Amino acid sequence: MDAPGNAPKSPQSQRRPHLGIHFRCCHVYGYIYKNKDGTAYSGRCPRCGKPLKVKISKDGSGSGQRIFQTEPRLRPVQ
Repeated sequence: MDAPGNAPKSPQSQRRPHLGIHFRCCHVYGYIYKNKDGTAYSGRCPRCGKPLKVKISKDGSGSGQRIFQTEPRLRPVQ
């Protein structure tokens, strides 16, 4: 029997880093995920397929926000 500290990690704890996006083009919510290089989050609108890429700052001075809106510019939701 495994000790509690040696239990396998649940799928929920192994989630990929992501940003929540309100795609205003189609009024839907979705996620974009960090790329393998760790340089940007990228994805597409789940309804129309419009691409979106959000670069990650090298110095870590980016926004602390996790939910954003598209169009006309990507900006934090207040």
